[in-house]
Amino acid sequence: MHTALRFAFLLAALTFAFDAAAQKPEGYYLNAVNSVNAGDFDQAFGELNKALELDPHHPQSRILRAYLFLKAGDKEKAAEDYSAALISAPGDLGALTNRALIYMEFEEYEKAEKDLRERLKGDPHNWMASYDLAYCFGLMGKYDQAIQGFDEVITRKPDYAEAYLNRAFARYNKHSNGGLTPPGADTMELVCADFQQAAAMGSEEAREAMENYCAE
Repeated sequence: MHTALRFAFLLAALTFAFDAAAQKPEGYYLNAVNSVNAGDFDQAFGELNKALELDPHHPQSRILRAYLFLKAGDKEKAAEDYSAALISAPGDLGALTNRALIYMEFEEYEKAEKDLRERLKGDPHNWMASYDLAYCFGLMGKYDQAIQGFDEVITRKPDYAEAYLNRAFARYNKHSNGGLTPPGADTMELVCADFQQAAAMGSEEAREAMENYCAE
């Protein structure tokens, strides 16, 4: 599979300050949110560390600090914080999603699959979570499940270019014996149709794939 993984965290805008003297983890956490919204990530780290000194199991602080670790490029520490948060908040959808994406980057695909299935239990109609699971199946070489997953995503989100792109790669990989033999003409017709659809939606990677796989 060829697309980059993406991580996300949404913060509500807060315009008031909290008195650190209150000595509550929630206060430090909300100060950290204000700092993130202001772009002061060092201050946010400091506030979150204070919150976690008071309550090491405070899930919101763990989740926000994990996101800041991601922005700093430290995915191992981010995964540790997501794991700690999921002990006290086992159903948190954002933590499950981002930990799964980290597991995929670490090639720990079975762990990623488990997190994504749990994610979908909490939000079964989330098409992006279904896409992530299909993508994980592709990385695992479970191409039939990947193709089925991308089919479902395309049905629900027909304007998502990445689903066409990665369905094409899953089909190609399934029928190419690990890239050793080219798929048959019928398979390549489907592969190239998906590349063409993704390219029409603006995917540069799909345009490059058409040149590499679909040139006459």
